Amino acid sequence: MAAEKASEAAESAKKLEQEVKKLSQQEARAGSLAQEAQEKAEAAGASVENLLNKAKGFGAGFSWEKLSSQITTSIQKPEEDEKPKVQLATVRGQAKARNLAPNKAVVKQTPPRRAASKPEKPKKAETAKEVRNVFGGLFKQETIYVDDD
Repeated sequence: MAAEKASEAAESAKKLEQEVKKLSQQEARAGSLAQEAQEKAEAAGASVENLLNKAKGFGAGFSWEKLSSQITTSIQKPEEDEKPKVQLATVRGQAKARNLAPNKAVVKQTPPRRAASKPEKPKKAETAKEVRNVFGGLFKQETIYVDDD
């Protein structure tokens, strides 16, 4: 019995040694991974700091007043005294343009409306409705046609 217990103890000791080896390997891996993660975090922190410094430098040279003055100068209306510059494509076109007489706009006179004694209400029978589904039936659009007569 003592020999059996000794052999079991030896086997359990071998198993413990194997587990210790596995744990030490995992610990070594964890240490190396932790070191790599720390290096990456330091590198990322440095790059973030660089970006923030660059952003601060960019904002320092920016002026809202300067931008607004540039916009106002680019949008300013031309003076009324200046005539718009129009270029005609050909010499022949320029000669024709000089010979043309200036024409005035013709305004059509419409006859005055006759005053109705009673305001007319559109009859429901005369008005035509058109209903359309829009967006796959989600909305309905009604078009009503009314005569002005």
